[in-house]
Amino acid sequence: MGLDRYVDGREYAIIGLDNGTAFIDITIPNLPVIIGKLPTQTEDSSWRDIKVFGNYAYIVSEADNHGMQVFDLTHLRDITTYTIFLPIVIMTDLGMLTILRSTKTLVMLMF
Repeated sequence: MGLDRYVDGREYAIIGLDNGTAFIDITIPNLPVIIGKLPTQTEDSSWRDIKVFGNYAYIVSEADNHGMQVFDLTHLRDITTYTIFLPIVIMTDLGMLTILRSTKTLVMLMF
């Protein structure tokens, strides 16, 4: 699940994860940039709902004692560290996905 939100001329996708909420800069659609993650307040959950009103994202989950998280989207413009993932390769015969270049880490996923 995701939604777009403009903050200071930049476009962001807000995506519910099983263990929190991710904020991704999608101003350049073919070069998404993960800029941050808001961890869940309690336990992991397969469901998360996000609504945006004004400059705030309201995040809820059915996880026990989760309540509502409120995130001020204007904080996104203050983030200066980005993680950029460039070309990925999926080697189906080996069951592996590799990100060829990243500003933060090398990622290899086995499936």
